[in-house]
Amino acid sequence: AAREPHTLAVIAPAGRDRGGRMRYTHLTYRQLDLDSDFIALGLGAVGIERGTRAVLLVRPGLDFFSLVFALFKAGVVPVVIDPGIGLRSIAQCCREAAPEAFIGIPKAIWAARVLGWGRETVRRMILVRSGKQRGFGTGVATLDDLRSAGKAKLEQRPDSAPLVTPGSVDETAAILFTSGSTGPPKGAVYSHSIFLSQVKAFRALYKIEPGEIDLCTFPLFA
Repeated sequence: AAREPHTLAVIAPAGRDRGGRMRYTHLTYRQLDLDSDFIALGLGAVGIERGTRAVLLVRPGLDFFSLVFALFKAGVVPVVIDPGIGLRSIAQCCREAAPEAFIGIPKAIWAARVLGWGRETVRRMILVRSGKQRGFGTGVATLDDLRSAGKAKLEQRPDSAPLVTPGSVDETAAILFTSGSTGPPKGAVYSHSIFLSQVKAFRALYKIEPGEIDLCTFPLFA
């Protein structure tokens, strides 16, 4: 973000035009860095602090990438579950992970309420929506609410103040549940040091250079 602020960081599909051709949207590195800063600060403003486990059920897209970087910046632990594993398995994953926050699209929020996903532990829900959607009550904040709170918090900070307090590379960074294709889904615990090692390995193995455009079929690893 500092060296190449205007280089494209993420390119995502955004539907089709009238001619049926695929449209795309994007974030530059500067935009991604700033947007994830806003969300990271907004998480703290609504009480989602470092070490909190947060289920993340959001479709791939610009909001997904901003959220993942924001969670890492804030030291919040994303719990990533493949929705294709089935409703009962998702409920079991939520019981095992014991999340305190739930971040999801409208369908995921409704399912969590109706089916009781994380009922015993979840104390904060964040709605990731497009356009106006009603009926979720006053207890559910939106991603845009986090952005607004983060912007206000950032404007009040001294220029020299760090965004977040750096944690240890051995802290838990994420919990990624397997697909369950060979048995019950299992939660793999990743530390920040594991992610750092993977980035170094991928960069060396695939000879990744600045300016490349790479297609990642597992969006979290983009």
